[in-house]
Amino acid sequence: MTLSKKDREELEAQLQADNEERERAKDEFEVEIGSEGNYARVPYRKGKAWLQKTFGIDLDEEEKQEPEDGKGEGDGKVRRFGRQVG
Repeated sequence: MTLSKKDREELEAQLQADNEERERAKDEFEVEIGSEGNYARVPYRKGKAWLQKTFGIDLDEEEKQEPEDGKGEGDGKVRRFGRQVG
């Protein structure tokens, strides 16, 4: 199936609008912010600057998690846990 030039332009415009809406919506989750007994629940995009200034955090940055070497005991083999009653 081939699209006419007009149909293709309309489709591309709709895809662009969808992408822009998706970008706007990604910061719509709510966060609770406050200090000294005053708290508010606001969309993240509105509280983002306050969070960064007050606490020095940026929720947009994903913390890099690396496995901790030498943590725990054992040889890495999986064993059944528990005891058999019988």
